[in-house]
Amino acid sequence: PVVAEQATPAQPLLIDVRTAAEYQTGHARAAINIPYEAIAERIATLTPDRNTHIVLYCRTGRRSGIAEQTLRQMGYQQVENRGGLSDLIRDGYPLQ
Repeated sequence: PVVAEQATPAQPLLIDVRTAAEYQTGHARAAINIPYEAIAERIATLTPDRNTHIVLYCRTGRRSGIAEQTLRQMGYQQVENRGGLSDLIRDGYPLQ
């Protein structure tokens, strides 16, 4: 099991919503892998605080958009869809 670093205002909780196989091929440093279809069941184990800043990404942004909608429906307020992994790299996120 992956142990999440506690999110802080400067360091949001970064979640890769791709499959485990995709995650293994490369991911952003500090990213936690929760496939988008499992986000509703697993998010509370990472952060029950609905004000935590959460940043989501996948390959193209479609799955992270679905995960964003799911989290917002669950009451999470600060959810951000950053699109695909290539978008994160372009924005300066380091790879693992």
